Amino acid sequence: MSGADYARRRGVKVGKNCDIHSFKWGSEPFLIEIGDNVVISYNVMMVTHDESTALVKDQKGRRFHIAPIKIGNNVFIGAGCIILPGVVIGNNVVIGAGSVVTKSIPDNMVVAGNPAKFIRSFEDFHQNTLTLSSDVSLKKTSHRDWAISVAVNQPRPSINKDADK
Repeated sequence: MSGADYARRRGVKVGKNCDIHSFKWGSEPFLIEIGDNVVISYNVMMVTHDESTALVKDQKGRRFHIAPIKIGNNVFIGAGCIILPGVVIGNNVVIGAGSVVTKSIPDNMVVAGNPAKFIRSFEDFHQNTLTLSSDVSLKKTSHRDWAISVAVNQPRPSINKDADK
């Protein structure tokens, strides 16, 4: 069973052409909606409720914060991300691995971090990705050989110690 099929069986609304590798849908999977062409990597957690509010009550005795999560079209969510209640993720969004998404993300953004913050526009990401992959042949004899070729020939970015000065 595919990850998308599993999500649907749990009650998640899943669009077309989704590649889902996570199985952590929380206690209210029916509150999660995923658009088309979405990739959700490994160990991504969707949290639709915040039970820390059980420690306090308002005058009517309410104490739970429960809110839906909505993910737009053409979205990539990296490994180990946490998406918190009420977050809406726009279209054409990339979320870096390990990010904690505490607020909604507008269309056409790349975000990363804890909490997730703007890194660059989706257009910049798109152009940079096309440049990196333009030298890699799409012809392959086997997936293994192709993957090794891509991994060996990709430039490796390094941290610039003067970037934040």
